[in-house]
Amino acid sequence: VRDDLFGLPGKWEKRKRGPDHGISITLIPLHEQFDVSILRFTQRLCSRICAIIMNLNPQLHISSFRFSMPKTYTAAVVGAGGGGRASMKGVSDSTRYNLHAVADLDSDVRAEIREIYPGIQTFSNHREMFAQCPTDIVCVSTWPPSHLEVTCDALNSLSLSGMVVEKPLADNAADARTICNLIREKKLPVVVPHGLMASEHIDCIYAHVRAGELGELRLIEIQCTNWDIINAGIHWLNFVVNLVEEPFDHVLAACDKTTRTYRDDMQVETLSATTIQTKSGIRITMHLGDHVSVNG
Repeated sequence: VRDDLFGLPGKWEKRKRGPDHGISITLIPLHEQFDVSILRFTQRLCSRICAIIMNLNPQLHISSFRFSMPKTYTAAVVGAGGGGRASMKGVSDSTRYNLHAVADLDSDVRAEIREIYPGIQTFSNHREMFAQCPTDIVCVSTWPPSHLEVTCDALNSLSLSGMVVEKPLADNAADARTICNLIREKKLPVVVPHGLMASEHIDCIYAHVRAGELGELRLIEIQCTNWDIINAGIHWLNFVVNLVEEPFDHVLAACDKTTRTYRDDMQVETLSATTIQTKSGIRITMHLGDHVSVNG
């Protein structure tokens, strides 16, 4: 259960232990930026509160109360392109993670990464990295058709605490479902980086629409040129799912691939039109392609 104590996010863990059914309470801070003196004060205050509770209810026995610092996790990144470098920066900027290793096929890229992150280990392939430098977290930031292979190797080679897999999860729906199922079988958390899920302006849009400040929501139109569904449309469709917060009644998409457009080494549609209707009748249209006229 998460609690906000003096502006400090934390987690309470309560367990019955021993024949007396005493309760053990652990306070773990969940925020990276914290003042240790505040935490120590919070611990003393909570200890006194526990004593008062036991005085009021003698049958309740709190056997222990302790403060525990969050665990620091080791991390490795497979692929040093744009997504991989974003993961490296996020890991290195955090106090909760230590960046230990990076794997990339390009020797020049590996040399550049070593200059940016002195002391880091670099490898020419991910299997060698998993064998020689096991970590708690693996970030898969290679091109989408290789995500399934790298994910399987990580799950089979390492004792992981979690994974990051770049979007799109794969270059086809079947492999994407397989990746999710394999990680779920290991009972591990997985994160798919998504800029629109962490952008302040998107939160503002959600708030204004849900408050009814723009009137009744009936139509959402999405226009995006020089992009395609698997690279950009997934962002917009996920935005819509979170905005309307209700089931879809039907989805219809038509794609034209006659000119064989390629992005990120994947064949994608040259033009697409998608229409969606929710159970309550909200209609969503999405126009993507090489030459879409954005007239909004």
